[in-house]
Amino acid sequence: MQKSRFPKLFISTILSTICLFFGCKDTETQPEELITTVKITFTEVGGAEKTFVWKDLDGAGGNNPVIDTIKIAPSKAYFTEVELLNESVSPVENIIDEVKNESTLHLFLYSPSDDNLIFSYNDTDANGGKLGIKMLASTFSPGGGKSLKITLKHQPNDKTNLTNPGGDTDVEAVFPVVIE
Repeated sequence: MQKSRFPKLFISTILSTICLFFGCKDTETQPEELITTVKITFTEVGGAEKTFVWKDLDGAGGNNPVIDTIKIAPSKAYFTEVELLNESVSPVENIIDEVKNESTLHLFLYSPSDDNLIFSYNDTDANGGKLGIKMLASTFSPGGGKSLKITLKHQPNDKTNLTNPGGDTDVEAVFPVVIE
């Protein structure tokens, strides 16, 4: 005796309709978190810690961001760490936790305006690829290093290509830099 397919088809249709109307979510298609604040902390090897902030509370296209000037000494080595926040909500969301949890889907790029400030990666993602939350920075001559662009890429195609890894840009912050 052959069983009817009607109950299975009916149940499948009901479940599909529930997902459609009540928001079953695919994690790959969820909108990205809002990032309003980028903080970078420079800790001189054997020395003091300085934190610099880029903040754009109203998002792109509104008011200009409020940006600290990164002021660091020449001929020094620094440990750096970046932090991402959404300060448009209460309590403030720490976005860096999500980046760490989805490390294989993210890559930070550090683009100084000249060779007086260089960065090297000091952390990896879950697969051993570059991540960039923690970096090593070195400074050289006084007066150099006019700016630093920090970009967070989402789903980069090639984490070994630090010029053009592909993917979407989650946030891009440009800091003025003074090396003195």
